[in-house]
Amino acid sequence: MPSLRLQPLTPEKVAGAYALVQLVASDVSLAAWRKFAHQRISGMNPLLGGIHTVQDQRGNILGLASYAAADDLNDVRTFTVDHLVVVATTERQEDAVLSALLGALETIAVNCGCGAIQFKLAASGSAILDQHARWLLETAGHSERYVLLAKALAARG
Repeated sequence: MPSLRLQPLTPEKVAGAYALVQLVASDVSLAAWRKFAHQRISGMNPLLGGIHTVQDQRGNILGLASYAAADDLNDVRTFTVDHLVVVATTERQEDAVLSALLGALETIAVNCGCGAIQFKLAASGSAILDQHARWLLETAGHSERYVLLAKALAARG
């Protein structure tokens, strides 16, 4: 498997990332995507939100996820992934891209001081991707971490 690079989306790559967005949200215009992407990546504190990509050796974007971090009423910082898109030619490549992206998102969530991660996977537009991502999250132990976090929060309250 060729090496994959994890990088924040840059303003220069916003238009190129639109092709991925179109795969799952064909009704989103280029202007709407540019506005959304620039709000997430320009001038904003990366601890509050952003867009992260997985790129191949040539710089082609194979996956992207947008996220935002916010405090809730219970004083728990929550990391929400609101868009998740992966393209691949094989299941092995899809696994690698999705695993790399999920690992990067978990690291970003920890760096943001988040106590919970929420995925709005319906935004990906693909039930198969949603099921696959859920399986990878469970395999990586995220469901157990969520249960432990929920127990810790309940004990706190």
